[in-house]
Amino acid sequence: MYLLITTDWAFSKPFVIHPTVATLLDMIPRVKGSIGKSHVTYSNIQIESAEALVGSRVATIVSEGLYFLLFIAGCLAVILICRRLWKDRPFSSLVHWALLGLGTVALFTSTTSPWLTNVADAMAAHQLGFPTSGAEVADTEIQEWISANGFFDIQNVNYFLFGLGAVLALTSLAFGRGTRLQRGTEGLV
Repeated sequence: MYLLITTDWAFSKPFVIHPTVATLLDMIPRVKGSIGKSHVTYSNIQIESAEALVGSRVATIVSEGLYFLLFIAGCLAVILICRRLWKDRPFSSLVHWALLGLGTVALFTSTTSPWLTNVADAMAAHQLGFPTSGAEVADTEIQEWISANGFFDIQNVNYFLFGLGAVLALTSLAFGRGTRLQRGTEGLV
């Protein structure tokens, strides 16, 4: 249901990007594209377009879907662990793998989702005809360009989610080691 609502929202609303703009000091940006409307404020630019921009919209949906996948995986892990507890069955192996899986998905989401957002912005800027480097403008003294690239930038990583993923993965490794130690000492006393 969430996926349907997100997909409908992504394709029915105008696509909006917020790129940084390369401009002279203390100048109001004057960026011109060949398609779409733009709303410009001082040192900030918002480009809004009702064009199809299918690639950009799909990249945005996947970016948001990764967060949803993490949420669903966490809920599923809690449900499975509670089911094991309710039936009085051992759950240590399940907790180990659930924490490792959640940590991995969190690490993947924290790095991939911001990158997909950058890719969506770069594809939209290119498809709308906005200059993305100084080589694409006739005169750099008169016209500015936007900085929208599809590269992975370490500064865009979701650090909170990255830290949470690392803690979950390390906790799962410690939990697995503790389970093996417990199994090794059973029956010694």
